[in-house]
Amino acid sequence: MILLDRYTPNFIWKNENALVDHGLVIEQELPYVVSKRKYEEMSVLGSNRILHEWFEDYEPYDFEIPNVSIPYENLAEVKQWLLGESTLITHNDPDKYCHAICNMSKEQPYQNEWGVFYTFSIVFRCDPLKYRVNEPEIVLNRGENIVTNHGDDKSAPFFVFESGGGDIVLECNEYKLTVLNTLKGTMTIDTELAMCVQNDVQLRTKGRWLRVKQGDQIIKVTGNITSGKIQMRGVYL
Repeated sequence: MILLDRYTPNFIWKNENALVDHGLVIEQELPYVVSKRKYEEMSVLGSNRILHEWFEDYEPYDFEIPNVSIPYENLAEVKQWLLGESTLITHNDPDKYCHAICNMSKEQPYQNEWGVFYTFSIVFRCDPLKYRVNEPEIVLNRGENIVTNHGDDKSAPFFVFESGGGDIVLECNEYKLTVLNTLKGTMTIDTELAMCVQNDVQLRTKGRWLRVKQGDQIIKVTGNITSGKIQMRGVYL
């Protein structure tokens, strides 16, 4: 995968560089899109005001790239490449990615320009939040660990522990999760999917699945572990 030049409109899709690997030429600068919060409006009887309630979620959005051209002979490969679901990285935010589906909402016409090149537009339907490319893992030990969430909102981290058996407890601010009756060996905790797995078996838990606020936070680990790691999964707007 070739790194992106911030001065040249370009993107990476399915780990392939649009310009370098497929000869796409994008004629105008790509926008930077910030997701919209998903508010629920409630009217109040007898009042002219509208109340807004937010449940800490965001709306997906369409990311359109107009006026794209490719060499005439590249059409077959590009048609296959711009199908389905993958991760999208753009040149104006090259260290972040989002999950997207390409051309989900409408057909994809390719205009033949004198048998020399094709012109068309691309629309990606994007998940609202972005993630860091190659985010490093952070070592966790028993007791209190200071970690940093560099993202723009709360994250739902992923943990890996080498357990010596028994209950393992994770605490961060108002969140506390207890994993019950672990065995000796590797176990994973995916707080986004609400799953704790060891030896391909889902373990029982009690409490709240951890969310980590922005900035420096303390994660307390209690239980019989020999090593631990966290992938913060910081999210960005």
